[in-house]
Amino acid sequence: MSHARGLNVVVATEQTPWLVSTSQLKEWDKCKKQFYYKSVVKTNWLAGQKNFELGKAVHKLMDYQARNLPLEPILTEVRQDIQETYLALEGNSLAQATVVANEWSFNVPFSLELEGQAPITVWLTGRVDRVVKTLVNTPAKHSFYWVVDWKTGTAVPPDFKQAWQTRLYLYAIWEARHQLGLPETVTIEQLGFVYVEVKPKRKQAVRLYEVLYSQAQHEQTKADLTRVLTGMYLERRFELPATCPDSYCPFGAICGIAPVETEQLNLLALPAKPVRKRKKSKKEANQPEIAPEMVVPKEEASPFDWF
Repeated sequence: MSHARGLNVVVATEQTPWLVSTSQLKEWDKCKKQFYYKSVVKTNWLAGQKNFELGKAVHKLMDYQARNLPLEPILTEVRQDIQETYLALEGNSLAQATVVANEWSFNVPFSLELEGQAPITVWLTGRVDRVVKTLVNTPAKHSFYWVVDWKTGTAVPPDFKQAWQTRLYLYAIWEARHQLGLPETVTIEQLGFVYVEVKPKRKQAVRLYEVLYSQAQHEQTKADLTRVLTGMYLERRFELPATCPDSYCPFGAICGIAPVETEQLNLLALPAKPVRKRKKSKKEANQPEIAPEMVVPKEEASPFDWF
């Protein structure tokens, strides 16, 4: 049975399932018009790949490290910033912890129930950098599982405890814990999420941003996902926000939102800067004045003078 969603009749079937990722949830919260362009009509917009080179290279090295592949020949050939970032990250205790899953892609079903309709299956998707097992000594020694996200270039979300990546990944990992081979006796309080931010030039090269999980958080995420996914399903207008929330949005030139005008940007409104006369030195003061007609104009520089 197919389900029509929104004005653009996006169909969810077994052949074309409805997939929802962290990016889509962030787009929806930030700007529904951006969500429309990216996730409904799927407008492709080229992005510069140079900004992602460091992160991609370090993630690949961490993938090799998790699989115990020899890295010495590679490290001697990579750029210095890649090498420094990897070595700082690799020396952290979480990078040395027991690996449960590495570069693990998940597809977790989420049942969306709307009044008067058959349940709709939404697939929550994502890719986890690593899941590791550590030991906690208090109050008694027991296993603890961290969902790890390496942050080598992009910043940790300001409100990282409530960020969709944190919440979606914890929700999905707990729902898929049996697929990961976690023991039957594991409790939800033995699960957490951690951003591992690395900046080699900083005095403290590696910083951890930890979030512990609970059943109450799990239920809250489920309720919030139901609310947001229902909104996505029923949305027909995809209206613009009052002001643009994303100054780097590639669709700013076509969405029709008015640019924010500020006095700082209105250069014409700035008062003219007064010209200050330079005080003459003693040597200049003793020099005779040169009549204007005696001044020989300089020849304009030729472009060939630079060579």
